Amino acid sequence: MKAVARWIVVAAGVLSPAIARADVPDSALDAVLGGEVALERRAGPEASGVLLGFTADTITLDGTTVPRADVVALRLVSAAPVDEDTLRGAVGSRVVLRLRDGSRVDGKLLAFTSETVTLAGDDSIVRSVPRAQVRALRHRALRRKFGLELGLLPGVMADVDVGLFRAYVSGSIFFPAVMSGNIWGFSTGAGVGIPILPSTPALKIDVLAHFNVMGVASSCSVCDYPTAHTFALGLAVGIHTTLDSGFTLGVMLPVIGWSATPNYHGTTDTAVSYYFISSAVSMALGYMGYRF
Repeated sequence: MKAVARWIVVAAGVLSPAIARADVPDSALDAVLGGEVALERRAGPEASGVLLGFTADTITLDGTTVPRADVVALRLVSAAPVDEDTLRGAVGSRVVLRLRDGSRVDGKLLAFTSETVTLAGDDSIVRSVPRAQVRALRHRALRRKFGLELGLLPGVMADVDVGLFRAYVSGSIFFPAVMSGNIWGFSTGAGVGIPILPSTPALKIDVLAHFNVMGVASSCSVCDYPTAHTFALGLAVGIHTTLDSGFTLGVMLPVIGWSATPNYHGTTDTAVSYYFISSAVSMALGYMGYRF
């Protein structure tokens, strides 16, 4: 009898880890990976934390590792922030992953498993991130480059936004319409668009050198003066952003410049004031539209 009892004790000691591991199967652990859990243990206090991973022998929480054979039951405190449906819906899209250590990884989401999330970065390097480390996911704005916008005073504008390069061309609809074509203007410029925050690269401050042309017909029917053309050069600043949907919104304001109007009553008139007037006529001071 003593020999039989000894074999039962030995068998129980060998099989107990397997029996204990069966209490919390892989499927249960996998379903809550990345979430906050509480582990009820056979001996010792309850362990809690974010479930970072597991093996056949251990369960790893943030801050501690628990022998899997010691775990009797698992309780989900809060689900993982990024669930499987969210990841599945983002496959093929450009995303930004926020990790638990505060860092971020961005790129095109290629695939995911229960353990990793795989992305292709802008440098074409494929990276895998532990899924349990992912705290949040957001879609990244596409690299939209060409925009068509409507100005605040009805006008039209087309612009280019590629990296730091920024350029535009605009023309007025409002002034020719209300002045029977006697006042018209267009403007073009180029410069830089500087992202304000690394986390929102689509929000930029613009600094542009620009050139305006304004035409004003003579109001004197007997003076035989031709249309006066004002040419202006200056510096403008602005701010614009493009949403993930492609909707773009911005403002652009003249700061300082100079103008010349040849053949103005037989002379050439130079003035700073006509720089601002020509900017009001020809520029889209405030605009909204769509970026492709």
